Amino acid sequence: MNKNTIKEIIDIFKGEFVTEEQLKEAQNEAKKTGKPLEEVLIEKDFITDEHLGQLIADANNWNFICLKKEGVDESVLRLIPEKVAQRQKTIAFEKAKDGIKVAMNNPEDTTLIHLLNKKLGQKVIPYYATLNDISEHL
Repeated sequence: MNKNTIKEIIDIFKGEFVTEEQLKEAQNEAKKTGKPLEEVLIEKDFITDEHLGQLIADANNWNFICLKKEGVDESVLRLIPEKVAQRQKTIAFEKAKDGIKVAMNNPEDTTLIHLLNKKLGQKVIPYYATLNDISEHL
């Protein structure tokens, strides 16, 4: 995957959203517990899940979706089989004129996008969503 790491993204925006001290504290906690840095940052309320998701999407030039805020069309949700959606952490959330909008934790997963294009018979329009946001809708 070619996405910027959480640390690189936080370094870019350091001081604007997360202080140097907060970042160091979260990194130490992540190292000690083995949890991902983004999970620790959110658990400690240093940044919200949605805000971090937006930063990650922006830093990687990806479309961003907050499913919690925007909602999911239930009829579109069922387009991707539940087992596939859970395993791949992906959710179809809206039908558009130019294809099916799909929330993914890795919008650069061309293999998955290709498979979904074939399965759905329509173009997949990938959007980045956080794992927490996707998990809440599965």
